[in-house]
Amino acid sequence: MDLRLTLKTHYKTVLLLLGLSLLLLPSAPSIAAVMVNAQAFNPTSGALVGGTSFPIAVNPDDTFSLVDATYSDALGRWDLLDLDVEGDIDPFTSLGFQVQNNMGFTVNFVFSVSVPIVPIPGATLHGGSTGITVTDANFSGSATVGALAGKSYFSGQIDGSTVLPLFSDPFSLIAGPPAGDTNVAATSLGLPSTLPSGPALATINIVAEFSLTAGDRMSSTNFFRVVPVPEPTSLMLIGFASLGLCSWRRSRGR
Repeated sequence: MDLRLTLKTHYKTVLLLLGLSLLLLPSAPSIAAVMVNAQAFNPTSGALVGGTSFPIAVNPDDTFSLVDATYSDALGRWDLLDLDVEGDIDPFTSLGFQVQNNMGFTVNFVFSVSVPIVPIPGATLHGGSTGITVTDANFSGSATVGALAGKSYFSGQIDGSTVLPLFSDPFSLIAGPPAGDTNVAATSLGLPSTLPSGPALATINIVAEFSLTAGDRMSSTNFFRVVPVPEPTSLMLIGFASLGLCSWRRSRGR
């Protein structure tokens, strides 16, 4: 009887200690929101010509999305007609938008998405793509979208550093005649993620920086993806699997 009582007491003590240890365990870190920014600037003075931000919550399955978001500058200087973002903190992201410049002069725009990611401490591979359409929305006879001086229209970034520039200065795209539009087909580099890069520890970003002529409209679709470099063991297993598949096919062909 004493032995049973002693064991019961020890059992309760173990359960109590286990419960306390679980309470003391650090909780899983909360995942910061994905942040999308859209801003316009006067190309002469550099002054801000309105802007907005869209925080996007990360879902329990690590995905995020924003569909058909819009924004109109309070003074009517420009309109964000559509904004779509989708991705995963594993990590990859897309950024699609359509914007119209209502000013009487060319305006510079900066659109960006910043994604908090699951850290990849080792070497990585990356790739991305971008496509652009520009429209002569005010029937002036032409419309132009171009990369800003010394910059690229598209920048794929890891931890704030550009690893993938596309459509670098002096890139420009011109539309006409009146009400006409023109586009550059989606241009990709490194997809489905083949370009070498270093660790990715905090964020991946897409940044689109461009000028748009007075009264005109442009739209763009962009994509950026980063993956870890497969470990040698994984590559070896893939090689063995490939050899096994080849041997199996040969044996079936006999």
